[in-house]
Amino acid sequence: WRSACGEGDEGSAQRGWGGPGGCKEVLRRRPSSCARPWFWGEGVEKEPSDGPRPALTVSPAGLQNDHKALMKQVEEALHQLHAREKEKQAKDQAEALAEAQSQSQSLPQAFARVNAVTPESPASVSGLQVDDEIVEFGSVNVHNFQNLQNIATVVQHSEGRPLSVTVIRNGKKVHLGLTPKRWAGKGLLGCNIIPLQR
Repeated sequence: WRSACGEGDEGSAQRGWGGPGGCKEVLRRRPSSCARPWFWGEGVEKEPSDGPRPALTVSPAGLQNDHKALMKQVEEALHQLHAREKEKQAKDQAEALAEAQSQSQSLPQAFARVNAVTPESPASVSGLQVDDEIVEFGSVNVHNFQNLQNIATVVQHSEGRPLSVTVIRNGKKVHLGLTPKRWAGKGLLGCNIIPLQR
Protein backbone atom coordinates (compact mmCIF):
# COMPACT_ATOMS: atom_id res chain seq x y z
CA TRP A 1 0.00 0.00 0.00
CA ARG A 2 2.71 2.36 0.88
CA SER A 3 4.61 1.53 -2.29
CA ALA A 4 1.56 1.83 -4.45
CA CYS A 5 0.70 5.22 -3.10
CA GLY A 6 4.29 6.39 -3.32
CA GLU A 7 4.77 6.94 0.40
CA GLY A 8 8.36 6.37 1.48
CA ASP A 9 9.48 5.90 -2.15
CA GLU A 10 11.84 8.61 -3.26
CA GLY A 11 11.55 7.60 -6.90
CA SER A 12 7.91 7.89 -6.70
CA ALA A 13 8.15 11.21 -5.04
CA GLN A 14 10.35 12.38 -7.84
CA ARG A 15 7.76 11.27 -10.40
CA GLY A 16 5.09 13.20 -8.56
CA TRP A 17 3.44 10.19 -7.09
CA GLY A 18 4.21 10.98 -3.49
CA GLY A 19 1.70 12.37 -1.09
CA PRO A 20 -1.98 11.98 -0.96
CA GLY A 21 -2.34 12.66 -4.67
CA GLY A 22 -0.10 9.74 -5.58
CA CYS A 23 -2.86 7.17 -5.25
CA LYS A 24 -5.08 9.12 -7.53
CA GLU A 25 -2.33 9.25 -10.09
CA VAL A 26 -1.80 5.50 -9.87
CA LEU A 27 -5.45 4.87 -10.37
CA ARG A 28 -5.61 7.29 -13.25
CA ARG A 29 -2.65 5.70 -15.04
CA ARG A 30 -3.63 2.05 -14.57
CA PRO A 31 -4.50 0.17 -17.74
CA SER A 32 -8.05 0.35 -19.02
CA SER A 33 -8.30 -3.41 -18.68
CA CYS A 34 -8.12 -2.90 -14.94
CA ALA A 35 -10.86 -0.26 -14.96
CA ARG A 36 -13.28 -2.17 -12.80
CA PRO A 37 -14.19 -1.80 -9.10
CA TRP A 38 -11.66 -3.38 -6.76
CA PHE A 39 -11.03 -3.15 -3.07
CA TRP A 40 -8.09 -3.83 -0.84
CA GLY A 41 -8.58 -6.13 2.04
CA GLU A 42 -10.00 -9.60 2.05
CA GLY A 43 -10.41 -9.79 -1.71
CA VAL A 44 -11.59 -8.12 -4.84
CA GLU A 45 -15.31 -7.65 -5.43
CA LYS A 46 -16.49 -9.18 -8.66
CA GLU A 47 -18.33 -6.72 -10.88
CA PRO A 48 -21.56 -7.92 -12.45
CA SER A 49 -21.15 -8.55 -16.13
CA ASP A 50 -22.39 -5.78 -18.41
CA GLY A 51 -22.64 -8.16 -21.37
CA PRO A 52 -25.96 -9.40 -22.86
CA ARG A 53 -27.75 -12.04 -20.88
CA PRO A 54 -28.56 -15.29 -22.64
CA ALA A 55 -32.07 -15.21 -24.17
CA LEU A 56 -34.72 -17.72 -23.12
CA THR A 57 -35.10 -20.12 -25.98
CA VAL A 58 -37.92 -22.56 -26.70
CA SER A 59 -37.42 -25.37 -29.12
CA PRO A 60 -39.79 -25.74 -32.11
CA ALA A 61 -40.61 -29.22 -30.90
CA GLY A 62 -41.87 -27.81 -27.60
CA LEU A 63 -44.06 -25.25 -29.35
CA GLN A 64 -45.47 -27.94 -31.59
CA ASN A 65 -46.29 -30.16 -28.64
CA ASP A 66 -48.05 -27.27 -26.87
CA HIS A 67 -50.07 -26.55 -30.02
CA LYS A 68 -51.09 -30.19 -30.35
CA ALA A 69 -52.17 -30.32 -26.72
CA LEU A 70 -54.24 -27.16 -27.12
CA MET A 71 -55.90 -28.41 -30.31
CA LYS A 72 -56.69 -31.70 -28.60
CA GLN A 73 -58.42 -29.87 -25.75
CA VAL A 74 -60.43 -27.77 -28.24
CA GLU A 75 -61.43 -30.88 -30.18
CA GLU A 76 -62.56 -32.66 -27.02
CA ALA A 77 -64.60 -29.62 -25.96
CA LEU A 78 -66.30 -29.49 -29.39
CA HIS A 79 -67.12 -33.19 -29.22
CA GLN A 80 -68.69 -32.74 -25.81
CA LEU A 81 -70.69 -29.74 -27.03
CA HIS A 82 -71.98 -31.64 -30.09
CA ALA A 83 -72.86 -34.64 -27.93
CA ARG A 84 -74.89 -32.43 -25.58
CA GLU A 85 -76.66 -30.80 -28.54
CA LYS A 86 -77.57 -34.19 -30.01
CA GLU A 87 -78.78 -35.39 -26.65
CA LYS A 88 -80.92 -32.27 -26.22
CA GLN A 89 -82.40 -32.62 -29.72
CA ALA A 90 -83.20 -36.28 -29.14
CA LYS A 91 -84.83 -35.41 -25.82
CA ASP A 92 -86.90 -32.61 -27.38
CA GLN A 93 -88.04 -34.90 -30.21
CA ALA A 94 -88.98 -37.64 -27.77
CA GLU A 95 -90.96 -35.18 -25.64
CA ALA A 96 -92.74 -33.75 -28.69
CA LEU A 97 -93.61 -37.26 -29.91
CA ALA A 98 -94.85 -38.28 -26.49
CA GLU A 99 -96.99 -35.14 -26.26
CA ALA A 100 -98.45 -35.74 -29.72
CA GLN A 101 -99.23 -39.35 -28.86
CA SER A 102 -100.81 -38.29 -25.58
CA GLN A 103 -103.02 -35.75 -27.32
CA SER A 104 -103.94 -38.28 -29.98
CA GLN A 105 -104.88 -40.85 -27.38
CA SER A 106 -106.89 -38.35 -25.33
CA LEU A 107 -108.93 -37.13 -28.32
CA PRO A 108 -112.17 -39.00 -28.94
CA GLN A 109 -112.68 -40.84 -32.20
CA ALA A 110 -114.52 -39.00 -34.98
CA PHE A 111 -117.08 -40.70 -37.25
CA ALA A 112 -117.76 -38.02 -39.90
CA ARG A 113 -116.15 -35.02 -41.56
CA VAL A 114 -117.47 -31.70 -42.86
CA ASN A 115 -116.40 -31.17 -46.48
CA ALA A 116 -118.50 -28.10 -47.37
CA VAL A 117 -120.07 -25.15 -45.53
CA THR A 118 -122.30 -22.57 -47.25
CA PRO A 119 -121.77 -18.96 -46.15
CA GLU A 120 -124.54 -17.44 -43.97
CA SER A 121 -126.05 -20.88 -43.36
CA PRO A 122 -126.93 -22.18 -39.86
CA ALA A 123 -123.77 -24.33 -39.96
CA SER A 124 -121.61 -21.32 -40.90
CA VAL A 125 -123.22 -19.14 -38.22
CA SER A 126 -122.52 -21.79 -35.57
CA GLY A 127 -118.81 -21.80 -36.48
CA LEU A 128 -118.65 -25.15 -38.25
CA GLN A 129 -115.71 -25.29 -40.69
CA VAL A 130 -114.56 -27.44 -43.57
CA ASP A 131 -112.44 -30.42 -42.46
CA ASP A 132 -113.92 -30.42 -38.97
CA GLU A 133 -114.15 -34.03 -37.82
CA ILE A 134 -117.39 -34.72 -35.97
CA VAL A 135 -117.10 -36.51 -32.65
CA GLU A 136 -120.61 -35.86 -31.37
CA PHE A 137 -123.66 -34.54 -33.16
CA GLY A 138 -126.50 -34.30 -30.66
CA SER A 139 -127.05 -37.85 -29.45
CA VAL A 140 -124.98 -39.41 -32.27
CA ASN A 141 -121.42 -40.51 -31.51
CA VAL A 142 -118.90 -43.05 -32.72
CA HIS A 143 -120.55 -45.86 -30.76
CA ASN A 144 -124.05 -45.57 -32.23
CA PHE A 145 -123.32 -44.02 -35.62
CA GLN A 146 -124.26 -46.29 -38.51
CA ASN A 147 -124.81 -43.94 -41.45
CA LEU A 148 -125.68 -40.33 -42.30
CA GLN A 149 -129.36 -41.03 -41.78
CA ASN A 150 -128.67 -40.99 -38.04
CA ILE A 151 -127.58 -37.33 -38.31
CA ALA A 152 -130.52 -36.46 -40.59
CA THR A 153 -132.98 -37.87 -38.06
CA VAL A 154 -131.48 -35.83 -35.23
CA VAL A 155 -131.58 -32.66 -37.37
CA GLN A 156 -135.25 -33.11 -38.30
CA HIS A 157 -136.25 -33.64 -34.66
CA SER A 158 -134.22 -30.65 -33.48
CA GLU A 159 -135.42 -27.95 -35.84
CA GLY A 160 -135.32 -24.60 -34.06
CA ARG A 161 -133.50 -26.09 -31.05
CA PRO A 162 -129.76 -25.92 -30.44
CA LEU A 163 -127.71 -29.09 -30.81
CA SER A 164 -124.45 -29.79 -29.03
CA VAL A 165 -121.81 -30.57 -31.65
CA THR A 166 -118.23 -31.57 -30.83
CA VAL A 167 -115.54 -31.60 -33.51
CA ILE A 168 -111.79 -32.10 -33.74
CA ARG A 169 -110.08 -29.13 -35.39
CA ASN A 170 -106.29 -28.90 -35.82
CA GLY A 171 -105.73 -31.60 -33.23
CA LYS A 172 -107.96 -29.97 -30.62
CA LYS A 173 -111.46 -30.66 -29.44
CA VAL A 174 -113.95 -27.82 -30.14
CA HIS A 175 -117.53 -27.54 -28.86
CA LEU A 176 -120.18 -25.78 -30.96
CA GLY A 177 -123.88 -24.95 -30.66
CA LEU A 178 -125.75 -25.63 -33.93
CA THR A 179 -129.44 -24.82 -34.36
CA PRO A 180 -131.04 -26.47 -37.42
CA LYS A 181 -133.50 -24.06 -39.07
CA ARG A 182 -134.85 -22.92 -42.40
CA TRP A 183 -132.82 -20.31 -44.20
CA ALA A 184 -132.41 -18.98 -47.77
CA GLY A 185 -130.60 -22.11 -48.94
CA LYS A 186 -131.45 -25.80 -49.01
CA GLY A 187 -131.82 -27.98 -45.95
CA LEU A 188 -131.71 -27.04 -42.31
CA LEU A 189 -127.92 -26.89 -41.87
CA GLY A 190 -126.27 -25.61 -45.06
CA CYS A 191 -123.34 -27.99 -44.89
CA ASN A 192 -122.27 -31.33 -46.30
CA ILE A 193 -121.11 -34.18 -44.08
CA ILE A 194 -119.41 -37.40 -45.16
CA PRO A 195 -118.69 -40.49 -43.05
CA LEU A 196 -115.10 -41.35 -42.15
CA GLN A 197 -113.69 -44.69 -43.22
CA ARG A 198 -111.95 -46.28 -40.21
